[in-house]
Amino acid sequence: MKTYVWPVGQPDPVFATRFAAADVYEKALASFIMVCADVVPYHAPSQTLLLAKRAQKPMEHLWFYGGRVWIGERVTEAALRHFAEDTGLRLTADRLQPLGVMDYLFHERQQAPQNTPCHTHAHTFAVALTEAEITQWGGHVRAPEYLPGSLTRVTRAMAHAHPHPAVRDVYEALFPLA
Repeated sequence: MKTYVWPVGQPDPVFATRFAAADVYEKALASFIMVCADVVPYHAPSQTLLLAKRAQKPMEHLWFYGGRVWIGERVTEAALRHFAEDTGLRLTADRLQPLGVMDYLFHERQQAPQNTPCHTHAHTFAVALTEAEITQWGGHVRAPEYLPGSLTRVTRAMAHAHPHPAVRDVYEALFPLA
């Protein structure tokens, strides 16, 4: 994704804040589409996605790593930041393979009130990991968002059985049948 700064030649603008008070955030989620950046690590030789179980709404299943893009942050920067926070692995932007923008409509969310829906656009990237990187990672994931020890190598059958079709779709984009 290319970012344009206007007027041309000017530095990126500096934004005052990245956090909103809970009541303001609640109103924003009810009024605007949230922009996120997600990363899907995979191991090509075994044709598996490397997902961990989220412990928080809206997706309490094996899921991608990522989260909200801060104001003024590039989506690739957000993807790398969240992946490092969630897994401890630091990657460079050249490793990210754009998969597309996923459009999610969730009936509930983690933030109060939880029974309020939210709409998210997630810029989704894939990253191929070597067996050495997977070993270095050791499956550590950030609590409380993910359940410790839940790293799973998701096969084609598991992706097709997953309750959310995005997991199946990402799997098929990375490992299409011949």
